[in-house]
Amino acid sequence: MLVTSELSETEESDDSDGLEIYGDSPFKKIPNFADWKKLYKKSKLYQDHIKKFNGSVPSTHANRLIMIGDIHGSFKQLKALLRKVRYNSKVDHVLMLGDFTNKGLDTFGVLEYAMENQFHCILGNHEIELLKRYAQFHGLPRLTFINRNDTTGKDQEEEYLQITENYDLDQLMKIAKRLTPEHIKYIGSCPLMQELGPVPHLVNKKQTKYFTRPANGVGVHAGLMWNVDNLEKQDPDTVTTVRNLLPPNWTTPTEDRTDKVGGVKGQFWGKFWAAEQKKIVDGLLRNGTSSLTLGTKVYYGHDAHRGLNLNEYSAGLDSSCVYGGQLTAEMVWSEVVTSKKGKEQIVYKRMLAQVNC
Repeated sequence: MLVTSELSETEESDDSDGLEIYGDSPFKKIPNFADWKKLYKKSKLYQDHIKKFNGSVPSTHANRLIMIGDIHGSFKQLKALLRKVRYNSKVDHVLMLGDFTNKGLDTFGVLEYAMENQFHCILGNHEIELLKRYAQFHGLPRLTFINRNDTTGKDQEEEYLQITENYDLDQLMKIAKRLTPEHIKYIGSCPLMQELGPVPHLVNKKQTKYFTRPANGVGVHAGLMWNVDNLEKQDPDTVTTVRNLLPPNWTTPTEDRTDKVGGVKGQFWGKFWAAEQKKIVDGLLRNGTSSLTLGTKVYYGHDAHRGLNLNEYSAGLDSSCVYGGQLTAEMVWSEVVTSKKGKEQIVYKRMLAQVNC
């Protein structure tokens, strides 16, 4: 549900593109969202806002979208983080950004809790490796992904990841041997990517200045290729493993951040994604677009070395919990804010929360 609050006397609201409409600190006290008033769906403000979605009504069942970086079986820390953000299973929507299994002390604690509370999830490279071992252990021939968004109206099955390796009894195999059909059904329900709808569009490194229009949000485990203009055409292996892109054209993905071509090191995929999004947004603004959202922001994990990495068009939330760092959640919600001039508008806001591991 959309929630209501008022803009403080120190904040400004403006309809001009590119101006700061309100300032915010990424670290602050977590409010009690359960006590916030809900926006009446039949109100003119809400209905006018819905019209900007070109006929598709955004999800409004949750107070907040809570996205969590790589958990890696750190169940104790997951529960501590959810307590910190005052998680309410009846209204909050949790999305785990992949690699929620393996390495840590309690993969099955995380799995059971996620299933019980109907967490949404993204497939990470560790979940894919887990499924491959499960397939080998049970004599299954392959893994497949199904595109349920195909425009023909039929599920399009893509054969992917033939099981050719012979896995030893490593930690993933030990977990795979204990997985129940219910666990597999849950993990198998995790998509490679998830569209999130409107998300806050922050324009500075400190993540305190909001653009007047939100961005489109996409959740993925590792990253997206800037030169692939359709999400459904993104490569499954790339979106679960990419960290850098290689020269000279910066269109070759690599997971190894030390890879070089001709002595030139690869660079962060998000750098090129941001450049492409800025070009797209500039073009839309020049043409006077009326679109509610501008640009696409990617929320991801997978890159513990870079750690928490917040940018205008990407947000990396893997902060090395399983290695003794922090477990990070990015919370996104919508508010009705009232300017000094008395004008109400719906805006999208965010807050960051972390616990030590």
